Amino acid sequence: MTIAESNHKKMDEVTPLLSRETQQNTWENDANGVNNKKPSTWFVIIPLFFLTLCFGALYAPMIQFYTVVFCHRYYQSQTGDSTDIPIESCTIPEVQAIISQAQAVIMFLSYSSTLLVASYYGSLSDRKGRRLIFKLAGVGNCLLMVAYITTIKYQNIFGVALLFIAPVIRGLMAGDTIMFAAVQAYISDCTTTAERTVAFGRFMGAMYLGTTVGPVAASILIKKTGSIMSIFYMVLIVSIIFELYVIFILPESHDFRRFKPTTPKKKDTLLERINVFSALRILFRASSRHANSYALVIIAAVSFLLAVIALPPTILYAMLTFKWTAFEGGIFISLGSFSRLIMLTVLLPLASKIFHRKKPEPIVEEPEMITQPKIIEEEFTEEASSTTSSSNSTTDVPELSDKEVRHAIKFDTWMIRFGLVVETITLIVMGLATTSLTFTLTVMIQSFASLAQPSLRSLTTALVSPNEVGELLGAMAVLEACAMILSQITINTIYSASVRTMPELIFFICAGVSVVAAGLAFFVKPLPFTEVEERHETA
Repeated sequence: MTIAESNHKKMDEVTPLLSRETQQNTWENDANGVNNKKPSTWFVIIPLFFLTLCFGALYAPMIQFYTVVFCHRYYQSQTGDSTDIPIESCTIPEVQAIISQAQAVIMFLSYSSTLLVASYYGSLSDRKGRRLIFKLAGVGNCLLMVAYITTIKYQNIFGVALLFIAPVIRGLMAGDTIMFAAVQAYISDCTTTAERTVAFGRFMGAMYLGTTVGPVAASILIKKTGSIMSIFYMVLIVSIIFELYVIFILPESHDFRRFKPTTPKKKDTLLERINVFSALRILFRASSRHANSYALVIIAAVSFLLAVIALPPTILYAMLTFKWTAFEGGIFISLGSFSRLIMLTVLLPLASKIFHRKKPEPIVEEPEMITQPKIIEEEFTEEASSTTSSSNSTTDVPELSDKEVRHAIKFDTWMIRFGLVVETITLIVMGLATTSLTFTLTVMIQSFASLAQPSLRSLTTALVSPNEVGELLGAMAVLEACAMILSQITINTIYSASVRTMPELIFFICAGVSVVAAGLAFFVKPLPFTEVEERHETA
């Protein structure tokens, strides 16, 4: 068996996307020829915490900012005078309807622009690396903050135009959806299937930790300064620091030499290039020997439905029903995020450890002493040189057996089902809550539903080969962008139409969508282990 054949035999969706020998030795330098450090999931998880801290701090103030801006425009259109309007006068159904519609338009523009480039950036990250996507996202964040600060300081000059233009620019510059897809690809590059669920749990835990600390810090800062300007400046400074971190410190995780396309890629036609949905072909093309047919399509559908109901107008509803301000909203977001943080950093690893305790023992193949023919040695000299120097280091990290992979898939599927059931129940209770305490406690209990998210991400990447991860996550970014567009068209429109008569209706509709997603999740299952495979594993 040649070196190339041996590597190809072991390379499938169960292996880490960066082999241990590759992690220890050679990494493809970027265009600047820097960053030869060994990549790790912590290189993206830690900076992600600071980004989500800032944007978590910005969430409630942005709602209040929208409220003040559009409230003034509302009263100006009604009376011709919009000076000295107390915030209490803005929490009326008429203003709420305007804000909801404006948010729907802003989100629609943002995710429409993301939709146009998600597929391209997904494949680009496979060709040029993950760092390029992070660089573009950092520039987009900076431009967004500059636009918001300009609108706050010079509203009489620019009006609200920049509120609608800036999200489009940010979407084209690898917005949130694309950046998070790149983070997931980075984590997948550094982990095996069994490690990935917990790694994604840490990734989401960092996000929730940021959104736990951020709103509390913002609420305190708002109370002391009486202004939200300082928060926007804080986010701008952190975005600039993140951009510098990506340029000068962050190592590239993608190994360009090992993961070449298995088949030559045909040149896309003009229609395929302008068709943003052509990226979804991988959902039907890719298949795994470890899960049932169309498992990837079903998981993609579940992710799509969850994205549709991911952002119900919870804060707007609480401001209307319980008369909350940005201060109470910030505390509410922090409590919910802290609960999710505990679930993902404590309960998820514990559940994973217990579930995998009785997993099958990994199969470790004894190295074979093979003399390579001279012609083969010449053909694969470059590949052999990149792996020989550390071949001994791989023996302490055995390849996962098929049993272990299917055991991990089983764990992920049950986490997804459990999370979706909890999501459905808590959405119904939120619609029935009559006090702010009940509403808040329900959202804290809803944190159990967050256990489904890391498993969704882990299972998605486990069902494709390593050299298709970037393309797959690009397709998932397209789906998420479509879901968010649909969400803004439907969720916000329904809330805007029902806010005067039955504002809680939106939670019951979201619960119905969650029921459908939960039902689909029960159709995903690992394939049973056959006697033939059993003999092959033990051979």
